[in-house]
Amino acid sequence: MGIDFVQKRAFVDRLLKFALPYTRRTARMDEIVGLIGHSIGGRPGECLMHRLGMPVSDDTILRQLKREALACRQADNIRVVGIDDWSWRHATRYGTIMVDLERRSVVDVLDDRSVESAKAWLQERPAIEVISR
Repeated sequence: MGIDFVQKRAFVDRLLKFALPYTRRTARMDEIVGLIGHSIGGRPGECLMHRLGMPVSDDTILRQLKREALACRQADNIRVVGIDDWSWRHATRYGTIMVDLERRSVVDVLDDRSVESAKAWLQERPAIEVISR
């Protein structure tokens, strides 16, 4: 009297319009995190997201900004760039953000605010005609 085991297979339908495989957030949530990070930054964005019932850390918000910047950087036809420095950690560590002012999108986030790193970044992109600080 043996027991027959029936093999079960799970069927999974990929919904690429809503979420990529192995991601933790939907595409819509990624967009919201990016918009909030772009408009108010990491720590204030974290507080707002928790208030809205979408708990996301400030590191995740900044990581999303970097991911979007990397995707935008693929198009190296930036003509007008805005440069601003901002604080990773209040009054201790600063970074530099590069924004394509024509497309209104973040292009890159540098780990420091030194003149050398901004100069090196600009020299890699000779197509830039206008720099706004």
